[in-house]
Amino acid sequence: MADQTIINNYTVSQVTYSVTAGTNVALQHATAILIISPLSGYVVVAEDFSWVNTTLANIDTVVFTQDGTDVRCIVTFDNPFAMPAATTILALCISGSAKISTVQVVGTYNATGSSTNMTIDQESPIPETISYDVSGTAPMAVMFLEKTYTAASGYFFVEDFNIEYTGFNMVVENYNCVETKTYDANNKLTAINLKFYYTFTNEASIYGNNINVTIPATEATYVSVNKIRNYSLLGGSNLVGESGEVKTVRVYGNPTTTFTMASANGAILDIGNVVDTVFDAIQFYSTTPTITMPATGYFDINIYIPESSSSVTYTFTLAGGNLISPFPQPNPFYIYQKAKVNLTFTASGANMIVSNVLPSQTSFVKTFNANSQPNNSISTASQVNYNFKVTGNTGQLLTLNNQDGAGYATWSNLIDVDTQTTGAVTNSLIIPVQSAAGITTGMRFSTTYVSLSDVYTVASISSNNITLAGGPNLTLPSVTNVSFSNRAGSELTLPVTAVLNDAATEATITGPGTIQAYGDSDVTFNLDLTSVITLGSANGCVEYDIVVGNAGGTVKYYDCVTKTKRVIYTNKGNNNFSICALATPAPVVSGTMTSTANGDTCDATGVDQTCATWTIQYNPATTPRAKQVAVTYVNCETLAEETINIGVLSAAITQCATRQTPVSVDPGDGGATITLTNLNCTP
Repeated sequence: MADQTIINNYTVSQVTYSVTAGTNVALQHATAILIISPLSGYVVVAEDFSWVNTTLANIDTVVFTQDGTDVRCIVTFDNPFAMPAATTILALCISGSAKISTVQVVGTYNATGSSTNMTIDQESPIPETISYDVSGTAPMAVMFLEKTYTAASGYFFVEDFNIEYTGFNMVVENYNCVETKTYDANNKLTAINLKFYYTFTNEASIYGNNINVTIPATEATYVSVNKIRNYSLLGGSNLVGESGEVKTVRVYGNPTTTFTMASANGAILDIGNVVDTVFDAIQFYSTTPTITMPATGYFDINIYIPESSSSVTYTFTLAGGNLISPFPQPNPFYIYQKAKVNLTFTASGANMIVSNVLPSQTSFVKTFNANSQPNNSISTASQVNYNFKVTGNTGQLLTLNNQDGAGYATWSNLIDVDTQTTGAVTNSLIIPVQSAAGITTGMRFSTTYVSLSDVYTVASISSNNITLAGGPNLTLPSVTNVSFSNRAGSELTLPVTAVLNDAATEATITGPGTIQAYGDSDVTFNLDLTSVITLGSANGCVEYDIVVGNAGGTVKYYDCVTKTKRVIYTNKGNNNFSICALATPAPVVSGTMTSTANGDTCDATGVDQTCATWTIQYNPATTPRAKQVAVTYVNCETLAEETINIGVLSAAITQCATRQTPVSVDPGDGGATITLTNLNCTP
């Protein structure tokens, strides 16, 4: 291989062979392979290359194939090709060029913030998380995303939109957002169009970028109406924590119009020094004096919510002859103070005894601030480390249900029902849905068209029509995704892993669970242990008739003598037989087997006497290991349990026993390996 030649943004290797004059070159070297490699920032594709001087002497064919990021140029010589006496140069004419490599940028667009008094477009819902994937080459500038947000008629955005660029390998300078804003006659922002562009450079592809857009709150536009027309709660939220807070209500109306505001929770209203006789003194009212709207067209009333260790609902009413009718907003309106929320975790099941290692309790409680998210990385409020110990109340045997099956590990109040509306909702609290299955009264209703501060619950259900209570009337599009839950706004994950002890008399159930968010009310989550564990019987042996069927199978059951699981294997053509097994849990058959309790009680004499050959060897792969292990089997003549000792690393032995699988002691290294060799043997 000689030096490389650089052309058209790629390099081509050169090949040199030493051949004796007069020799057939094709017999020594049938082909020569040249490597076409792209320069940095470029790519080469085999289909883009061709051989031009096809009549070149001594060359039969030239073929281009892809080899990863390179292209292989395979040159096949004529046969025969007699080597001349002098050095011969075969100069290929290759047509083709390298292309500029395409850069891919992948990220997520996140829109959060206020959705109140917004004209929500199907293309721009709030909140919204979507993925974007844009490709291009330097120095292209490509528009990859466009969003439009519009305030409802009579409203405007109180501040500019906040746009942040974050994430792995984020190059902010490569992003550009073109904002097209719409203003009303009062120069108030009423709509904005966002077009996002990415300018490509010769950098490698980038993944994990984030565009975060915060939608500002809206406020009503002043309209010259000789009435008190509306109000807004500054800050947007009507939720207050247990430490209390000062909230401000702004009332809008025509100058010189009058009104009052009343509190149903005592003297907590402050109107400033408008009517106070002492300057700088705060005077609190349960009902304000008559307030005259100033020239600004709005008036602010401060509400002093005191500290409280319990949840309180505060009620406020606007009154006076100048209120517009019908009033366009809920009146009275409410502020909700939420104390710390308690999430209680329990476990219960019929005839089961439950204990918990935190410590020896059947329940425990996690407490955190209402409507808040604990820091999952450092806060114990996010961790639910349940560890339940479960036994039967009379020492019954336990079996585990299918941990991968549907409905496994059922928790009360951890139910979510997702459906869609089947028609538009206009100024109503009756929601038509595709299916009401699983929805119950008291469940919390949610959709992207509802403010987080408005709490709706299911009041009644009639067929597929859900009547809500708790918030103002709703207006929804004809097809809207809606959800119902009984978690009171809490978000959590409660996985369950169950393990039995060797005797199958005790189950350990662990998590750990995770609390992503606390809602606004206390909730108890109870694990239905019957969804995880099946309770058997410590006594009660019953004779079962086993019909083998046309292809045999297996019978898994609890032996009456040992109280342990046993397995019987059958083959095609084996005779029907009977076993003596615990009544509960009942035997489980597979294949073409059937199992029927014949109503007779029994003891070990009911065990099938068919003999099978078992191969047994103690050859552990780990240390420490015992010198020998005990293997217990059921003699197929006497139906009595017998035990043999198998030495470590000894040759495999065969044992004739019933079709119940022998049991090996496990000294910590796995014990003996037991294999069914033959379903027939002579004792």
